[in-house]
Amino acid sequence: MNRRLFVLFAIAFVLLFSFASAETIFERTFAEMGYESVVVSTPKTEKCSDFSVVFPQEQLSDEKAFAVVSINAEFLPVLSDDANISVSFNGSLLAAADSTSLYCPTSCFLRLDIDGRKILSENSLRVCVRSSDSTPKAVISNDSKIGVYYAPRFRGENFVKSTAKGSYVLGETAKVSVSLTNSGSESAFVELKRIRPVAKQAKDYKTFDVLDGESEWKGFINAGETKTISYSVKPTEALTMTLPPAIAYYKNGFGDEISVVSNAPTFSVREPEKKLSSIVVISDSRVSLDESAKLDVLVKNNGSDALYGLSFALDLPEGIEVVSGDRESVISFLAPGESKKFSFKLSSQKTGSFAVGCTLGFSDSNSSESCEPNSVEFTDSGLSPAIVIGIVLLLAGAGVYFYLKREG
Repeated sequence: MNRRLFVLFAIAFVLLFSFASAETIFERTFAEMGYESVVVSTPKTEKCSDFSVVFPQEQLSDEKAFAVVSINAEFLPVLSDDANISVSFNGSLLAAADSTSLYCPTSCFLRLDIDGRKILSENSLRVCVRSSDSTPKAVISNDSKIGVYYAPRFRGENFVKSTAKGSYVLGETAKVSVSLTNSGSESAFVELKRIRPVAKQAKDYKTFDVLDGESEWKGFINAGETKTISYSVKPTEALTMTLPPAIAYYKNGFGDEISVVSNAPTFSVREPEKKLSSIVVISDSRVSLDESAKLDVLVKNNGSDALYGLSFALDLPEGIEVVSGDRESVISFLAPGESKKFSFKLSSQKTGSFAVGCTLGFSDSNSSESCEPNSVEFTDSGLSPAIVIGIVLLLAGAGVYFYLKREG
């Protein structure tokens, strides 16, 4: 029972605090300032209204506070691309948006930040609304408001996606970082994703593989705090590519569900300089069938770039078997000037001279190189010349010994 209560309490806590709330310092509706709603009732008609706004100066001097215009609009009978609103402050356009781009849970809202540097002792706010054939009626309600608040703030310029460097060679892993800063004055619960869902169909999405790391995150970002997630991608083609932007979802101080999109970083991927040398070194080029031939294969990167994901395969003729060593291997990384050695023992079921070589493959470009082969000879399992000589010397020594013993 206690556990159930704890789970229910935890769920209630998340639901209660999963969105940010704005603390109001100053707020006035258009109606409270003495203005009527802006109404258009005929198709393809635009109407504008000008408002005079005075902010309390002592509240605007608070660097943690933000001025916001909240436009409450209605478009009937349907939303359309050519029915729109525009808002200007002190002669500068704050936003122009068609009705389909507004946040419309019931009625439509448009939240606009006002740059504190543009606020004067007396200010002018101009709002315009335009109807269309399919949306003949459009209204900016005098329930719209302007105010000063403590609230979370996530802006595009504070949402940065970047790579560790601007150029990579094919096969190299690229580290990607996504940083989101809350430049506001209140905390907010944020869902951070490395890529917008719609971007998964983009061409560039298919030119890299996501390897590891933290590509998604959920949690609170406090005022002034920056959250960074990092993950790794591996490009699969040599080209200049643009990573899809990251996206963050949160509820602003007014309860609106908001998304903010990061930049889309670009970096280049090129083919590496493929300059390999390889040699097959055989310890004893002539062994008997009951012995193993020992050999080493040395692979060296003579190029100026690191090589990634090289495949190695020992090339053997029919009848030759590997006693020890891996016939196929992967060289995950080979730095410029670095060498890699592979050691083997080989056996044969028949006599003869056999050429042993290798193949080096570049996994990201489907190309390969062959190393210079070397030969090993397998002889009959009878007495080898070395053993025969040893026996002869042994018998000769024994003959001398017995001769001296008899003479003595």
